[in-house]
Amino acid sequence: MSDTSTSSSRTPVEVRVAALALAGGALAFLLVGIVRWLTEGGFDVVGLPLVIFLAVGSAGAGLFTGRPGLRMFAMVIAVLVALLYLQFVLNDGFWWVRVLGGIAAAGTVYAVVLLNTGPARSFFGLEGPGR
Repeated sequence: MSDTSTSSSRTPVEVRVAALALAGGALAFLLVGIVRWLTEGGFDVVGLPLVIFLAVGSAGAGLFTGRPGLRMFAMVIAVLVALLYLQFVLNDGFWWVRVLGGIAAAGTVYAVVLLNTGPARSFFGLEGPGR
């Protein structure tokens, strides 16, 4: 690999897929909020999905830097957001919101698993001699 390669090409596939899974779930959650806003009215149904989208988006973008602290931040955000998604699964509501909540929760947990793989840990400097 040459020295002129970009940092995203040096980022392991596991980290890129984890960032995509986090962002995809947050985007789906935001789209559900927007659909609810358009059908039910009241902008308050978009507030929480927007905050979640911004938090998870910043955590997912931070993964590309390779800093161990941002990996831990992303994992904590992912666990908290997965619990929130599961609240929508267990709540009485539209069936499609419950299904999307389950898929988003599964994708978020999968992102945490991917961030604990060997290639991801070595990218963040957590694997090596004496560690």
